[in-house]
Amino acid sequence: LKVRRFACIFPANPVSDMARILCTHVGSLPRPAAMVPVVRGDVPEPADWEEQLKAATAGVLTKQLEAGLDVINDGELSRRDYVSAARARMSGFGSKRQSATAADLEQSEEYAQKFKGRKGLLSLEKETVIENPACDAEIEYLPEGLKNLEIEIERITGVIASNVAFKGKPMNQYFFSSPSPGTLTTFFPNSGAHYKTHEE
Repeated sequence: LKVRRFACIFPANPVSDMARILCTHVGSLPRPAAMVPVVRGDVPEPADWEEQLKAATAGVLTKQLEAGLDVINDGELSRRDYVSAARARMSGFGSKRQSATAADLEQSEEYAQKFKGRKGLLSLEKETVIENPACDAEIEYLPEGLKNLEIEIERITGVIASNVAFKGKPMNQYFFSSPSPGTLTTFFPNSGAHYKTHEE
């Protein structure tokens, strides 16, 4: 079970709008199978990648409406994962450190063995060592990172504006998922080379 984010919409008219609870989801949805190798970085982006993303964005938004969800997003289609996408838009992560471990799996060693050799953002068992980028310099947004963010926002808002199926849905019922600073420090630790304490 992946629980990391939620959205809350306050109704304009509490008396009439609170007859039902508004529904959303965690943010990350399955990508079309053909897009997965590109998103993972295993193969280069094809020439029509932006068009593929726009078509897939329209498709995933439509499926959410058909499922009855109220607050929807693009499913993070273009991101390998939600924390690496945010970290890649910033400077200051030039070194490596061993990743955090899943504390509950440390207490369940027999179950943890099922994940032996599996590599992601967390170490799921003690023998599989995973290293992630670590903070070793001042954190600043990169110009190319901000440009990439603008492209992502423009793609999603453009698809919404150009598709008749979304015309009646207000923009405050679409969301863009983003990790908090605390979440980023869980996956990309501070090396202490620049920021001496967590509070800095």
